[in-house]
Amino acid sequence: MIGAQRRTDGPPQDALERLIQFGSKGVVHARHALGICNSIVPWEGMENLFPDFRWSQGHLAKLPLNERRAACRLLDWARHSGVNVAGIIIARQRLVKTVHAFRRNSPFGRKCRLAVARLRRRLPKGRGLKAQNLEESFETVSTRILDRFSGRPLTPGVIRIINGFNPTSIHLPEAEERWKMTRYPGVALISLEPDGFSIRSMEMVVSIKRRIGKPRKIEGRLEDFFQTGTEGLVWSVVEEDEMGYDGLHEIQEGDHLTIADQLGHKIWAGTIRCDRESGWRRYPTNPKYGQPNALGYWIHWTQKGFKPNDWARLFVRPEYERLRGTLVRRSVERGRNRGIRRSR
Repeated sequence: MIGAQRRTDGPPQDALERLIQFGSKGVVHARHALGICNSIVPWEGMENLFPDFRWSQGHLAKLPLNERRAACRLLDWARHSGVNVAGIIIARQRLVKTVHAFRRNSPFGRKCRLAVARLRRRLPKGRGLKAQNLEESFETVSTRILDRFSGRPLTPGVIRIINGFNPTSIHLPEAEERWKMTRYPGVALISLEPDGFSIRSMEMVVSIKRRIGKPRKIEGRLEDFFQTGTEGLVWSVVEEDEMGYDGLHEIQEGDHLTIADQLGHKIWAGTIRCDRESGWRRYPTNPKYGQPNALGYWIHWTQKGFKPNDWARLFVRPEYERLRGTLVRRSVERGRNRGIRRSR
């Protein structure tokens, strides 16, 4: 039909702008607007932003008539397959910034930020601390604690609970300081949301024994690993009984990989031969360059004999449908995680 909206189009802009304007009127309004965005594109941060709120379509009845119609248009649009949700993600970012601004400038927010400022003055900033004398066979990792307090205001009561872990010190760094800090064993780190007083996460830095050498045979689940700096998905095998990056192993040229389902039935086995040409596409914003693409993700290679999407489906899966992999390195030296670096 002429003039009909294509399924690959973005969301109806007039409906989206009305929803954003509605959410800009106050925190309660923004909560409903974010709930609608979250029902279209799930976002775990919604639970931290509003810990006690779970949006459902029953809340549509609480919206004014025009906003309800706009929300229904967006939800109907989202039911189509292949829609472009980038507009929804951008709108959600705008609404989240609005919520943080409301909270910072509210009387309650000002009171909480003053309490956090007093706590920050009392807590050590990590200057002058010396690392414990650890053997070379140990390394430090951060583990999250007390997730039930995420999204709650930071209070002296929370600090007392953290003290129950017997930390050597408690750090409450500013956002720009967090990634510059040296992490010593026993330190507790508290990260705050942009509103300046709500808890984003809390971590304890602990020391663990580093495994000496890398195994030649690795068994675990297949993972489509990605983080800043990998420039695309990295096909990997993850050992469940290892913590942090010690359990993450990049699959490399010449390795032998056996893939099985969750019941142990073999799906495929063979030597890795990387095809770096199949699925190659130009970057939309820099067409002089490009790289392989599969299932809408940038990747680095496809196993020869596979189509890019078919190979990617072995890795790009929900957590409960992960396939199993047995990886045999061509040599111990090649087994080291050279291509995967921890970003800080």
